[in-house]
Amino acid sequence: MKKVRFKNFHSVLRKSESYILMALFFSIPLSPKLTTVLIIIYSLASLLTFEREYLRKIWFRKPAFLLILVYLILVIGLSYSSDINTGFSKIQTQLSLLIFPLFLGGKSILKKQKEQYLLSFVLGIVFTSLLCFGNSFYRYFKGEGYYVLDEFSRKTNIFFYTEFSAFLDLHPTYFSIYIGFALFYLLGFYKTKKKYGFIIKWTAITFLFVTLIFTSSKGGIFTFFIASSVYFAYRFIMKPNKYSVALLIALIVGATGMFLINPILFKRSMQLVNSFNKVWVKQEQTNESSSIRFGLWKLSVEVSKKSPFFGYGTGTVIRTLNENCIDLFSFSTCEGLRNKNSHNQYLNFLVSNGFLILIPFLFALFLGLVKAFKNKDQVFFFFIVFIGLNFLFESTLQRERGVVFFSAFFILFLVCENPQKEIENV
Repeated sequence: MKKVRFKNFHSVLRKSESYILMALFFSIPLSPKLTTVLIIIYSLASLLTFEREYLRKIWFRKPAFLLILVYLILVIGLSYSSDINTGFSKIQTQLSLLIFPLFLGGKSILKKQKEQYLLSFVLGIVFTSLLCFGNSFYRYFKGEGYYVLDEFSRKTNIFFYTEFSAFLDLHPTYFSIYIGFALFYLLGFYKTKKKYGFIIKWTAITFLFVTLIFTSSKGGIFTFFIASSVYFAYRFIMKPNKYSVALLIALIVGATGMFLINPILFKRSMQLVNSFNKVWVKQEQTNESSSIRFGLWKLSVEVSKKSPFFGYGTGTVIRTLNENCIDLFSFSTCEGLRNKNSHNQYLNFLVSNGFLILIPFLFALFLGLVKAFKNKDQVFFFFIVFIGLNFLFESTLQRERGVVFFSAFFILFLVCENPQKEIENV
């Protein structure tokens, strides 16, 4: 009798894990605190249903094992860190690099379940976007007007960039990454036979595209258009069809219209071009976001040369860059670079824990690409390319919003039993 009850309890827990994951993926763009609670609940449920067989599967799924190794290296990096408090904080923030490979990496997810999790994430993005527009309109009609002053007394439009999603503590960089991935999935792979499904799908696509414009994030927007345009061009070359042509035209027209409609994005894009010329050609430094980012890259590379293999320890990136900046740049330049991370995830790993962590991390991404290619899982392949490009412009895994998004989806695609096959007609 007790065995029967235990089996029933075990079965209920397994079913509940699926619902917890659906809620978790929905919450990723919405609230880090809610996501954390759901991760804890999922971890506890997984512990109660954990089997030894899962460990064997994790070992054979090398990308999952490598992410666990990356996290263990971060923990080891505390032993020689000069900033233990920040190091412990980073260990807590990046715990998803351990939790998802350990508790999800040994399981097998059916294609139908994967589609449900992807759709939950898309619904979470739509809901979050509605909240952002609702908040901006509320502020406007309350009497704040279109503009508010930021911490530097600069006028900022409440419908664009940081002010647009600030009330959710959602930086435009992460918001644009979420939207870009959701758009790619809806455009290329989501199919529905439900009544009015076509209308609902394209209404969601249009709405999310408009929201992407309002985020005004250069990195997320550029990488989305580059990666998706290359993919749909490839799909058209391999199997020409009207839908791929229409998508390519829509992406080109949309990208052009985005820069014409959004003055903030246009201005920031022009600053990017000017900053590239000044920093890399004229060897000058200006107090502009792109120029600062380029300066941080140069500083990170130079600093990492002093300790290339082990780095300086977990949580020491900002302190290390601050302490070494004056040896490489002028005082005025260092003032602009002060108290910032590398703004490049690969360089951030290189400075903190050296090649010791960067090599297994890159190898995990590479093996993920290999698996996606072998299984013809095009959404997984796009995800790695898309997030990999964003790693070039931001230290994405330094905040919970980035590391949960990456870890959860990377492992989800990795453990899917029936990967996404190529879709000829959508």
